[in-house]
Parts: sequence; structure tokens; C-alpha cells
Amino acid sequence: GKSDEAYGVLRVLFAQKEEPIVILAVISSCYIDMYRVKCAKASGQGEQSLTQYFNYKGREWLIRNAVRDSKNLSLENLRCAIDVLSITDKKMKSTAVDKNLLLEETVTKLIALRNG
Repeated sequence: GKSDEAYGVLRVLFAQKEEPIVILAVISSCYIDMYRVKCAKASGQGEQSLTQYFNYKGREWLIRNAVRDSKNLSLENLRCAIDVLSITDKKMKSTAVDKNLLLEETVTKLIALRNG
């Protein structure tokens, strides 16, 4: 919900010459974590089951962050966000379009999904 901060962080990362594909991977992993948390809850398993099925051992803080960050997001919203991220990943790897521009566009779409 803090779009100005999101774009500010992107500008800093771009200035530091971070690779857009790496930034996208980090964003994607956060959304995957949130999706897993929501799916676990929906199936009645609970977040603790995620350490059993996925490699979170020693990184349980990722699950805690995902629980916190996904409170106001629906499972459908997360599915749409993952679709957006997947499409961006494919575009970054298969087209000559400016990767920073693609990343900014993706952040815009993710913000719109969250607010819409």
C-alpha cells in the first residue's frame, strides 16, 4: 500500500546497478511465500506445515513475514500477482524490452491488484 516507497526502493536498486531479474526473483519469492501461506490456511494445514513441505528450515521468518504481508490479500489476488510476475519473467528472458521498465510496469500492476 506504499507505492511511493516501492518506487523509491526500485530507484535505489536501479542506481546500485542491481540486476532487474534478481529484483524480480526476490519479489516473486515473497509472493510465492504468501501464496503458500494462504494455501496452507485454506487447506487447514496451518503455516507450520510449510517447513515440512518446503525448504524453510532455519528461515521460518519468511513464513512469519508472509503471514503478516498477506493478511489483506485474497488467494485469487495472489494468483493474479503470480501470473503478472511469471509473464514479466518470461518477457525479461525473451525480449529486448528494457528490463527496468518491465520491472516498473510490474510493480505498478502489483499495486493496482492490491488496491483493486
